[in-house]
This record gives sequence, structure tokens and C-alpha cells, in this order.
Amino acid sequence: MLDKKVLIVDDEKDFCFSFRDFLKNKGIRADVALDGDQARNLIELNTYDFIFFDFNMPGITGIELPKIIKKHNANAKKFLVTGYDLVDEKFEKLLELDGLIRKPANLEQLYNIIQP
Repeated sequence: MLDKKVLIVDDEKDFCFSFRDFLKNKGIRADVALDGDQARNLIELNTYDFIFFDFNMPGITGIELPKIIKKHNANAKKFLVTGYDLVDEKFEKLLELDGLIRKPANLEQLYNIIQP
């Protein structure tokens, strides 16, 4: 599992750092971005296996981020983690996501996505 690298993008600091620390305890490397602009910078500089991101956040939004991921990390699995009620399966297909997860997200559930 040490070869997996995850990016967590959300403006909710508690969620980001809790998820990062949870993954670290499982032996998985994870980076955190607290807005879409930080995420873009990390995605351009690094290769990720999984990217979990919020829909509504400062800077680049969850609508724009999948295009950036596709350009710079084409093989990354993309998961939208949101509490925004209007985001549904139509968005999942439109944004070419690998999954849509509702908040509040269970860390064990998110970890299970990463496991082979």
C-alpha cells in the first residue's frame, strides 16, 4: 500500500487533516490542498493514484478540477466528496468521475476505495 499516493482537496481543514492522518496510519502517502488553486499546483507537480475533492471551494471548483486532473494525472481515480445536494449522478458522468461520495464521509469507507 505504500506505493499509493492520494490527494485530498477540501476547504474543510478538519476533514482534510483527519483523512490524511488516517491514511498515514495505514501507510498511505497523502497530500492536502485547502482550495482548488493549491490542488492545481500539486496536481501539476505530482502524480497521484487517487484524488478526493470537494465540489464547492475557493479558487478552482470541483467542476473545473477534473479537467486539470485529466490533463496532468490522467490515470488518477477521481472522487467527488460533497454535501451539496444538487450534485448527483449526472455530475458524476459529466465530470467523468470514478465515484461520488456524500458528506459526512466515513474515513473507513474512503480508505476502502483505495484498497485493491
